[in-house]
Amino acid sequence: MLLAALLALLCFTGCGKDDDDDGTANEFVLGGSSTALDWAYTENYGEDAGVYNIDLFLLGDGFTKHSTGSLIDSISGSGPAVYLEMFTSNATLLETGTYTFTQDEMARTFDFGFTATNLDIAGSAGTYNFITGGTVEIISMSNTNCEVEFNLTTAAGEVTGYYNGSIDTQQ
Repeated sequence: MLLAALLALLCFTGCGKDDDDDGTANEFVLGGSSTALDWAYTENYGEDAGVYNIDLFLLGDGFTKHSTGSLIDSISGSGPAVYLEMFTSNATLLETGTYTFTQDEMARTFDFGFTATNLDIAGSAGTYNFITGGTVEIISMSNTNCEVEFNLTTAAGEVTGYYNGSIDTQQ
């Protein structure tokens, strides 16, 4: 009886699935080097010809958000970043689905973006890798959380990445 209880205890403590970690890190990878991503925010620029411009920022350690309530007023600091100027048919959130890089501002596209490992927001300084192609998959999106996966082309090489976590909105 004692042996059965001990085996059950070992199974429950050692064999359980970790629900918080599916093995995918919040990061982007360029040239074999991975860079952590800690948080996300969107900035809504409104509607033009039936399409909404909502920019997505994925940021790493080194940035500080300054908020009034639940809305971000400004961001300061420096660190790694992924920036994507995206277009959607939804007025408030990026709709789920695949977004393709193109210069046409249509729903589920993006026309500009970059990755940076040392972006300084105050002076816009840093080393930028401008995006020239690729796709972004919005797996899920709400006012508080998002899941995003991307495969991008830059002059410096392919950039792959993933983020699943909290998201904020800038005024």
